[in-house]
Amino acid sequence: MAALDTLLDEEFQRAIGALATLASRPVDLLTVKSLGPEIDAVLIAKNISKLSPFVSTQLENAVIQTLTEVPGAQGVSWQRQDPGFPDAGLTHNGIQTGHGIEAKAWYVCGTEITARFRASQTVLIGKRVYVILVAWIMSDIVFGTPTILDYELFDAADVARVRDEHYHKPLGYVVVEPEDTTDRTANLQQANVMGFKLQTTDAGRVGSMDVLVGDAWEPPYSERSRSLVKVLRQNLEYREETNFAKLDRIDHPGIEAFKSRVLTRDYRGRTVAEWTDVLRGLTSSDVATRQAALNVVSALYPP
Repeated sequence: MAALDTLLDEEFQRAIGALATLASRPVDLLTVKSLGPEIDAVLIAKNISKLSPFVSTQLENAVIQTLTEVPGAQGVSWQRQDPGFPDAGLTHNGIQTGHGIEAKAWYVCGTEITARFRASQTVLIGKRVYVILVAWIMSDIVFGTPTILDYELFDAADVARVRDEHYHKPLGYVVVEPEDTTDRTANLQQANVMGFKLQTTDAGRVGSMDVLVGDAWEPPYSERSRSLVKVLRQNLEYREETNFAKLDRIDHPGIEAFKSRVLTRDYRGRTVAEWTDVLRGLTSSDVATRQAALNVVSALYPP
């Protein structure tokens, strides 16, 4: 076991070094062409974020390709898991070890980091898993090729802990752990948590449950928390939270620092945050604001 741990340590160090080549890499399987700023720049600005799901998939592929370009030593290698967690699984002699890297993409001119991280803390116990958050932008802001601006690695267990501490606050909000699915086939395994927000407004019903909660915070996977959540959901109404687990909303210090770093980064003469304002200006209902934004992006087009 100690020998395998050493191998995995060495492979993670190699992988982290290899991922440095991602910076400024174009995701060249997609090119968006524009006929001119006055013709379709506004239309593209309104719809560019719709490319995010496709680009995100390609970025995951780029991460895995980067990891597999140099074979690991003594039977250690990386394999794509689709479906499965993490995206890039670290294997030993062809068998998944449970360690690996989960890839998430962030379109930096969007309204927020929409990527979610839902893996249960229990899935991460004893596993070395990193979340790689990859920031991308269009090479010419409103057209061109998606280009990786920057990336950062985060300890997945820490991300999950911060997420749960942010959300899990019975009665008002509960994080629901996955069921035990160890007897199911791989494609039916459950490993993700879900978030539910209280909908019951009847003070009497809420008060009758409030006495069960207590003051001490416990992670959602503790036996007491599991039992409490079950009782609460049986006696009160909750709805699933659609924005649950978005990386931009969990207040993870490392992710917030990375976000600030990227938004203040210079790209083609402006910061990323300034380009975001330009794109918003293109879709503004105010004629003067929209024209000012068009004047800015006009300089991106060839003469």
